[in-house]
Amino acid sequence: MKTFFLSMSILAFALLAANDLYAQADTATIVGTVRDSSGAVVPGAAVTVTAAETNIASATRTDTAGNYVITPLKIGDYVVAVEAQGFKKQTHSGILLQVQDRVRVDFTLAIRLRRSLRLGIGLP
Repeated sequence: MKTFFLSMSILAFALLAANDLYAQADTATIVGTVRDSSGAVVPGAAVTVTAAETNIASATRTDTAGNYVITPLKIGDYVVAVEAQGFKKQTHSGILLQVQDRVRVDFTLAIRLRRSLRLGIGLP
């Protein structure tokens, strides 16, 4: 009985370990840094990675150094978008991930210009 229990425990452990290895084998990672046009990092920017085939999205925010990491991602074609307050949204498409890739996708955001309307009240 002890031998049976030991054998089943080893089998269960082996199956769980194999499952973890399989999950890691077919994934990839997208990393990057978000900066503004002057080269300063943009902390707290919203980064969204969307699988082109399935439209499944993963999201994160940049850290205080402007860096982001999104993992695990299945192999395939992705679109990466970044948005931050005061900046224009920027998108990179055609990001192809292969098994175990660690692809860098950096962004340089342009300032969003706001239009103002001046009304001349009381002018002739």
